[in-house]
Amino acid sequence: MACLFSSAIQAQSIEDILTPLRGTYTVTFTEDADAPDAVPVANGTQVNFIIGLNNRLCTSDLDLSSPTTVSSPSFAVSWNSMLSDARFDVRLTDTDPDPNVVNYAFAGIDFRSHAGVLYGAFTLDSYAAATGTCGAVDAEPGLTEFNAYFSAIQAAFSSLFPSGPFTFTQQSGGYTFRHYDSTNVTLAIRDGQVYARGDGYGAGYVPLGSFETLNANVNLIPRPATVHSSWTGTYSGAMAETEPFSPIPDGTDFYYAINSDGVLCFNDNTQFSNPLYRNNDTVRATWFDAARGRIYRLRAAQFDADEHLLEITSTGNTQYGELEGEKISLNAVCNPALPANPDADEIERLFDLSEQLYPDSTPGGPLSSTQRVDNYSFRYYPATDVFLAVRDGQVYSGSGAVNFDSAPLGTLASVIQSFTSATSAFVPAQSLVGSYNMLVSAANPLSPVRNGDRVRVILAADGSLCIDNLMLSSPLSLLSAPQDVNWTNMQAGVSASLQVPASGSDLTIDLTSNLGGNLGQLTGNRASRLGSCPGAPLDSAQAQAAEELFALAEQIYGNLLPPSSVVSSRNAAGAVTRHYAASGITLTVLGSQVFVHGGEFGDHDVALGSVSSLSQSLGAELANLRAQPPVPTNLAGTYEALVSGANPFAPFPTGSLVRLVLQPDGGLCLNNLSLTPTSSYPLSPSMATWQAGSSDLSASLPLDDLTQLSLTLSNTRGEALGQLAVERISNATVCSTTTPSAEQISTANELFELAERRYDEYFPATDSAVTRTAGSVIFRHYESTGVSLSVLNGEVLVRGGEFGSSEFFVGTIEQLIPALIEDIETAPITSNTFSVTVTGTSTVNLSGLYNVNRTLNIVRQADFEPEELTDTRLADIARSFLLDEIENPDSVQINDVNRTETQLSFRAVLQRVTRVGSSTTSRNVVAIFSLSRL
Repeated sequence: MACLFSSAIQAQSIEDILTPLRGTYTVTFTEDADAPDAVPVANGTQVNFIIGLNNRLCTSDLDLSSPTTVSSPSFAVSWNSMLSDARFDVRLTDTDPDPNVVNYAFAGIDFRSHAGVLYGAFTLDSYAAATGTCGAVDAEPGLTEFNAYFSAIQAAFSSLFPSGPFTFTQQSGGYTFRHYDSTNVTLAIRDGQVYARGDGYGAGYVPLGSFETLNANVNLIPRPATVHSSWTGTYSGAMAETEPFSPIPDGTDFYYAINSDGVLCFNDNTQFSNPLYRNNDTVRATWFDAARGRIYRLRAAQFDADEHLLEITSTGNTQYGELEGEKISLNAVCNPALPANPDADEIERLFDLSEQLYPDSTPGGPLSSTQRVDNYSFRYYPATDVFLAVRDGQVYSGSGAVNFDSAPLGTLASVIQSFTSATSAFVPAQSLVGSYNMLVSAANPLSPVRNGDRVRVILAADGSLCIDNLMLSSPLSLLSAPQDVNWTNMQAGVSASLQVPASGSDLTIDLTSNLGGNLGQLTGNRASRLGSCPGAPLDSAQAQAAEELFALAEQIYGNLLPPSSVVSSRNAAGAVTRHYAASGITLTVLGSQVFVHGGEFGDHDVALGSVSSLSQSLGAELANLRAQPPVPTNLAGTYEALVSGANPFAPFPTGSLVRLVLQPDGGLCLNNLSLTPTSSYPLSPSMATWQAGSSDLSASLPLDDLTQLSLTLSNTRGEALGQLAVERISNATVCSTTTPSAEQISTANELFELAERRYDEYFPATDSAVTRTAGSVIFRHYESTGVSLSVLNGEVLVRGGEFGSSEFFVGTIEQLIPALIEDIETAPITSNTFSVTVTGTSTVNLSGLYNVNRTLNIVRQADFEPEELTDTRLADIARSFLLDEIENPDSVQINDVNRTETQLSFRAVLQRVTRVGSSTTSRNVVAIFSLSRL
């Protein structure tokens, strides 16, 4: 069934699956019994979901596209919300009994996190087919593609576009954008074009290129450029190497200057600031001339009198030509396009206050920037079609394009006074100033922060609030409610509110978007008295140093800082934090210093030292730990390993015995293979690992139970090659992997054969033991006695049977071979014929009524081979000689065995019980055997 179901799924596209399911589904949410504590949707909430055109899933609050199919735990079409940690799986069932026909029906909606954690399920209340709409069909890239692009840009250029929990996608005025508060950069997409403003891009939006081109290669995005000081000066040049289609005639004269701030100005009073690097060229700066459709590009990173001065291209990078000429002055003066406005700061204050106090009409956000034209400054709010302007110290407001037809609202000073008359600035009590470790809760499904995230919040002495890399300043409270404090960051589109606690240092901060949408609640206590916002994020080198410090600390203190339990790791304003859920510990790099709090360190920050000093000491400690062997030193020794579960490509077949040596330095030898340790016991206390440098072989040894060791072999792709159950045989740690020579094997065979002749009771030749090698070891194993005889580097070792489980040294092969030969040659030459005397009694008991006793006295000659006289064969002799007395005995017991060079005696007890009906007959024979060699 599973196979047929899979093939049916593959036979249909998502479009085919969803088309017959379009319509409105009224559903009710039921929280899963195993859901996490903070579920974004309340139990019992009723929602209308619409499956619409273009494979969309939408409600009144969200619009999702680009679904995928999932098959586990059941077949579903899945949509992800890129703005929040949310996934909606529309479960489907095949209602057609014909296995060759698929007819899907709606079976409910599973609500999950991106990671697959189940929050609960929406069950169907009613369905209206072919109703509802999710908007027009997207012909252009949508929110999914835009979010993927923003994420890729943030990963590629984190110093310019630093990610953070409050760097989230917003839409307004036709733009889809993200604002990066710490760098004051806004990256926006509209009508297939990418724009940026802020920081090195300047105050107005700069077109960067088509979304299609920049999305195909994120490295092509233009970035702010630095103009080398050698270019500062005034130039005279003429158009040269002009292309035939250039709108600028060949020989056209240009007079221009480049000042120390990177401003390019021409003698026609046009000027261009904020140079950029384009097309991933991080050497030559460019300026964008939107009015003429031109791009001016420096010829090199530094001025060279022998080179052309500027290249001129179209905005589509079509080459027009180059300027030839010279630098005529080291001085450069580019007069400002507009004179400085002495009221600029107050104008900005007016706009910010209006957005903070009257967000319904002047909703602030990254799109609402201050612009200056001629003698007036203004902000336009596309969401409400409202403008606010200042000209000649008077404030104006209206709708549509900026105009001054209506009467002014008043002077700049009077309007600001009216705005602030009902409010007061918030100055926090000293008991509240400090850094807080705060937990996110009550976030809605589309919030940029997730429930359970931990956020570093700083309440500064001047009232500024820093939330990771988001800074909110100028807090206000109404005079009628001084304990209710509000902050707004118009650029980021985020507001925060706080009800000042009467006592204590725990805070609760509510976060909303500038449009009033709930973003979540932050709660937590003060971790330290550090009460100043750090400012700009760490640069890439500092952030990298912090990440390296975290990695070192996790390797050395894995019990306190387990990497597998990291639930949040972020680059905040001036800080990098990492929280470990398993231990409750948060590690923070703030500037150049390292702090820790939570878990066994308590609620307050503990200073550990500087990043550089800690990294140096941890690095030295890690190097020392890495030099330690991968197993406890008491495991060093020699082991015998039995192989199981080997596949045909394994180095050792199933059932074979492998000689395993663990060396004190951590080296591992398996027969003739040598493996190098890839772990150390202090850093990896639960698993030791090795790698063979000359072959595709890895080995791992769990260390949880040191009384039962089992080595796993695999290749570097993780495919199993067998299991080795190991038994310690000696404390020796000699790891010799050289294969013995033919001469060495021949000498060892001579020893084995001599031992079998002299000590047949331990090394019986009848076992037909085969000579084998394991690395440099040559050995024979005798199954019947359990004894192994080995030769290693000329030393003879024996173990097993009566000799015990550990190897012990019995001499060198040079000593033992002559001794065995002499022992065998000096032994008397004797025959195998024996005189056998058997005496004793034979008793028959008939159902307990009476006994019949007979006396035994048997004298006979017999020939025996030595192996027939071993202890294990004496029972056969007793059966043979007493066959006439007791045939097929039930049991034979042999004891009291005595031996000399010519005599052998033993006692034998034979018994048989026969039952016929209710009658029982038992026969017992007790006999003494005496064998004398003739």
